[in-house]
Amino acid sequence: AFNASTGELSGTPLAADAGSTANIQITVSDGVNSATLEHFVLNVLDANGQFVLDQCYQDSFVGVNAGGIDPSWNILASVGYTPTPVDVSGSTRFRLTDTGTGRAGGVSKDFPIPSTGVIQFEFVGYAFGGTGADGIAFVLSDWDVSPVIGPTGGSLGYAAVPPSNGFAGGWLGIGIDEFGNYSNAGLGLNGGPGAVPDAVVIRGSGSGTTGYKYLDGTSSLSPIIDSNTSGHRYRITVDTSNEVNAYVTVERDTGGGYITLINAYDVLSDGDQAALPSQFRLSMVASTGGSTNNHDFSELVVTGSD
Repeated sequence: AFNASTGELSGTPLAADAGSTANIQITVSDGVNSATLEHFVLNVLDANGQFVLDQCYQDSFVGVNAGGIDPSWNILASVGYTPTPVDVSGSTRFRLTDTGTGRAGGVSKDFPIPSTGVIQFEFVGYAFGGTGADGIAFVLSDWDVSPVIGPTGGSLGYAAVPPSNGFAGGWLGIGIDEFGNYSNAGLGLNGGPGAVPDAVVIRGSGSGTTGYKYLDGTSSLSPIIDSNTSGHRYRITVDTSNEVNAYVTVERDTGGGYITLINAYDVLSDGDQAALPSQFRLSMVASTGGSTNNHDFSELVVTGSD
């Protein structure tokens, strides 16, 4: 129901109404003058309180052995190692770094993602085989800026460590950090509480050597991120339905179902955060420093509202 006096929309949806409807606009008129509200997205959650989204893209890399990866994957200019699909005990994954020192490797997806509405990303991340560093970063960047990977070591290939530039066009970099330096301002990164090993951390937008600010992060997690041969599943939700806030939720499943690690952090609440670009680009990057690990990801699924 629509209350003409207050402008309030109200009602009780049925289970069958679960889903998202975008580009809703309301126009009011007195017969002479009219006014139209900004368009908005209406989200009806399912019985478990989850978004019901349409699948946009999925890739398990199973076609690698039959002739190569989807050509829309762009292998970024990397340091010391060229990312490549690998087979580990019958599981096909995309390896971002091997266990060499001083690596920075990444791939981007030539698949533009709308920056308004609800978008959800699921993937399995792995870190193993080395001496415990550094980590993987899930990156959303401005589609209109060509992706260029950031530094090796604690930046995870995303954050700037002056005089080295951060990820070009970076808007959001969620670090899955074994060693802990993605939280460490003492290394030259912009903000952070100090080294927090086995943590998930959000860093914000940046350009060149400016920005990439620490926004939020966990304490050390259990089970730990390091020495993770079988993989942990992550689900990242970005909700910009009202085009005013950008709520980021990070969940992890280590075998018993999803547990929320960071709950609805509003990235746009930080005064230094860049405005939403018109479209996002997805990249997965990783790094090593003096300590190392293999860093792989697999089973990527991207879903979104209409």
